[in-house]
Amino acid sequence: VYIALAGEFATDGQSWATGNITPWEIFDFSCVGILTGEMLIGIIALGFARQPSTWLRCSDFHKLDALVILVTASEYVATLLGSNSVTLRPFRLLRVFRAIVKIKSFMGVKTIIRTLRQGLTQLGVVFLMLFFFMSGFGIFGMAMYQNSFKRRCVSLPHRVPACASHDFMVPKP
Repeated sequence: VYIALAGEFATDGQSWATGNITPWEIFDFSCVGILTGEMLIGIIALGFARQPSTWLRCSDFHKLDALVILVTASEYVATLLGSNSVTLRPFRLLRVFRAIVKIKSFMGVKTIIRTLRQGLTQLGVVFLMLFFFMSGFGIFGMAMYQNSFKRRCVSLPHRVPACASHDFMVPKP
């Protein structure tokens, strides 16, 4: 759980690059190291991806592990290069699915994951349509209300007519 929520415990995002490593970051590196070692042992034992019985093709969770390792490595590289704004830690929550599927009371999760995998292309089309729909409304809104972004709210000591523009006359006291 820590690995996904590490942003809550992080100090400045570059503590490991400067040498000030916290115990939470040591735990994070250990978990990533263990997962990477497990992946490398499986690749050495079974091969990577050419045959149907290789490590990447024999389980969907191996694909998930490879994705998590790639995302984690890209986050570490971005942090090392000085970009503190790159946070890909929510992708690490995907590791939890692997442990949940092993528990017998959560066997329905395996069915849900399989269903999501089969419907991924349809979900992609839906999200793409949603993106274009929202972009269209955003462009329409910007075109429709382009002049109203120049207005400011101010407090005046006197009453102003409801339909007054910016060049209204100020009454003399």
